[in-house]
Amino acid sequence: MELLTVNDVAWDRQRPCNDCPFLKTSPFHEGIAGSLPAYMESIKGGTFSHTCHKSDPRPECDGPHTWQGQPWHCVGAVQMLLKTGGGLDVQLPLLQAAERGELDLAAAAIAAKADDRVFTVTGLLRFYERELGRRAATPKAKAAARRSRRKGR
Repeated sequence: MELLTVNDVAWDRQRPCNDCPFLKTSPFHEGIAGSLPAYMESIKGGTFSHTCHKSDPRPECDGPHTWQGQPWHCVGAVQMLLKTGGGLDVQLPLLQAAERGELDLAAAAIAAKADDRVFTVTGLLRFYERELGRRAATPKAKAAARRSRRKGR
């Protein structure tokens, strides 16, 4: 996947999209589910950032791919980190954007804590753990797992 730097992303968005995958009101999102291990690795390393799915034209992203212009940062992802706190909100891309005056971290933290729709990191992980478990327990998923194990023999 082509990497974007903090300089490649517009930081002027104030609210998450209505269908932002980092909101409790959004449905299960395959892209988020498949990326959780990488997200947690980068969050633990202090390097996490995320582009808005509506504005990222890269083929690997699941947005509409019709966006013209600079991709936006994902407000929902930023708010999730700020709402969680405990050091997980200290991410280099956020600090760099704030240092350049492109992101008001104090205002974003207040907005995050006031928005009940925003997951915390723990809440996001629990939601996907529950949903992935539910999906793995379906007859179709169990049959696919059996076929996969048979092929591996």
